[in-house]
This record gives sequence, C-alpha cells and structure tokens, in this order.
Amino acid sequence: MDSNNNNNNENEENEKENEKELNGDNMTDKEIEDYQLNTLLSHISPDKINKVLITGITGYLASHCALKLLQKNINVRGTARNPKSLKLEILKESLKEHLGLCENEDISNLEIVSISLDDSIEKWNKVINGCDYVLHIASPFPSESPKDENECIIPAKNGVLNVLEAGLLNEELKRIVITSSSRAVCEGYPKDVYANKIFNEEDFSMIDNLEPYPKSKTIAEQSAWEFIEEKTPHYSVVVILPGFILGPVVFKANSTSVEVIRNLLTRAFPALPKVKFDISDVRDLSCAHVYCLVDPSEDIQLSNQRFLVYNDALFLSEIAKILDNEFEDYNVPTKELYDWVVKLASYFDASLRGIKDFLGIVINTSNEKFLSTTNFKYFYNLNRSVVDM
Repeated sequence: MDSNNNNNNENEENEKENEKELNGDNMTDKEIEDYQLNTLLSHISPDKINKVLITGITGYLASHCALKLLQKNINVRGTARNPKSLKLEILKESLKEHLGLCENEDISNLEIVSISLDDSIEKWNKVINGCDYVLHIASPFPSESPKDENECIIPAKNGVLNVLEAGLLNEELKRIVITSSSRAVCEGYPKDVYANKIFNEEDFSMIDNLEPYPKSKTIAEQSAWEFIEEKTPHYSVVVILPGFILGPVVFKANSTSVEVIRNLLTRAFPALPKVKFDISDVRDLSCAHVYCLVDPSEDIQLSNQRFLVYNDALFLSEIAKILDNEFEDYNVPTKELYDWVVKLASYFDASLRGIKDFLGIVINTSNEKFLSTTNFKYFYNLNRSVVDM
C-alpha cells in the first residue's frame, strides 16, 4: 500500500516537473514553434484542407498565418490590393527564407489575387471560389484616429459582409475565421462599470461612445453575427478577438505595433500614458487563427463562437521597461504622465485620441473560454514578444 502511494506521488511530481519544463516562459522560441506546428496544429493537413483564402496577406498578422499554413503544406491564396507591389515581393522572399527555399525557387502552393474590401460580391465570389476555408483578417487599422470615422467603419463592415455574402455562393466553403478585436468587447462603458466587471465573449463595446477604430471593429463584427442569424449560411464562422499584437514580423514592413515600439526606442514619447493593454503575441495569435479553421476533434467544437485570444496584460510603462532592460543604450522613457496631461495633449495630437478613453481605468477581460475550449497551454513569453519586434 505504501509502495503504491509512493509511486503515485512520484508520478504526480514527474507530471508537475514536465509541466514546469514545458511552460512557455522556460521554452525556447524553437520549442514553442515546434509545439504549435506539431501538437496544436496536428489536425491541420492537406487531406482536410484544400485551400485557404487569406485577406490582406501582406499584413502583420496575415503574413504569419500564411507562413504557418505553408509550413503545414496547405495551399494558400492571398489577397492584395496591388499584386505587383514591392511589399508583396519582399513578403514572398521572406516566406521563402522561412520555408528554407532557394532564392530561385517559387512557393508552389501560394497564389496572389487582386481585390479590395469594397469590391463587388461578384469579384469576391471569384476570389473565394476553390477555397474551402477563409481567414478574413484585412481591415483598416489607422496609426492615428481619422477625422472621418467612416474611413474605418465602411471598409471594415463592407469587407466582412462581402466575404460572408460571397461565401453563400461557394458550396465547398466550410468555415470563415474573422479577426475582430478585444476592443469590440470592452470599451465605451461608464467608468464605474470597470471597477467590478470582467469582460468576456458575451460582451460588446458600446458603439455610441467609441473612437473610429474600435467602432469599426464592433460594427463589422456585429454585422457579421446579424448576417449569420438572418442567412443561416452552410458554412460556420469563428471570430478571434486579439489584444494589442506584438512579436516579430515575417518581413520588414510598417505596422501600428512596430510603430509603437519604434517610438519608444527613439524616445518619441518623453513620458507615457498610464494605460494597460491585453497583449497577443503574433505567433500565438496566428496559430490560434489556423487552429480554428478546423475543429481538432469531436470534443472541441468551435463553430459560430467568438474567442478572446491573448497572453496577458501589460501597462505601456511595463513594455517600455522591458525594452529599456534589453536595449540600455536607447534610454527608453519609462515614467508615466499624469492623466490630465494626456487628455490635454489629445486635443492637439490625434495619435493620443484613441488612448484618452483608457485613462483612469483598468479594463479586465478573461480569456478563459479560449483556454478551456481549446487545448492551448503554452504561449510565448511576453518579454520576448516585446523584444522580438
């Protein structure tokens, strides 16, 4: 009896030790990459997926999704407004490098088509035709708040509805995964609400009180769910709700995330607003998008659900301190500004208008639904997410 108890205790200790060893904080980037490709995405294979359409393939997140699918030998069709752009050529070369291809080799399972979010349903029908899955990621993401909110709202809403509508014309289409935002979940509420509420996938942001970008994401996503309820399409939909996205780029190109890190390193901000964000590592997030294309098993059903996907939350000053510790020569600013100073400055600096609504509150969200529904266990360490930019 004592011997059995000792064996059980040893087994439990070994399991705990293995769990500790596999914790994302202790794993190398290569170990997490292998875990994602070979374990989390073991159900993603050419015998289950014919071709995936990725909208806005040159984007920060979309290019990572393309890389993961190509690493799994999946056929990819990517959309771009200009299929002959230099940006697209640089992306192709970077993808070849990541895939271990020679410079003169082509990526045989990658094709690019030209289309924009506002193009006709007929054109979107042709683009989707032949694809059994879609990752709809493309959406306007301005570096500063535009004067006319419709610059964000109209293309974001039209893009989602065009893809959903065109999907009805393609019987082989099985699922559309849509990238929304955590900002479509938890913004615009009276400040006293934030003291006691933990936001989750049941919540939507209050449209009347939003800046243009979160308003565009909220309206676009709500339009998608209204479409699904009204049309009951033959395909299913999954919505991913990321936080602020950090992590390495597939190729050198500007993005809002890259711009924030660059501004910190170049001391474009002498001091920082006291704001906190949910942080999603782009490698984890792209893995989540690809993961959600196909239900991994009968026990894990993802159809017509929305998921908050992020690693953890950090204040902007914490991000700055990580950079300052890693890059000491840059003397990154880490001091926080008084809220009233940021509010005053926002009247003169458009880039601060989207931040002022976060002042004086801490927004608490829960990613428990994603963690409990899927078999995700290990995420990239947030220090690496920041530094690897």
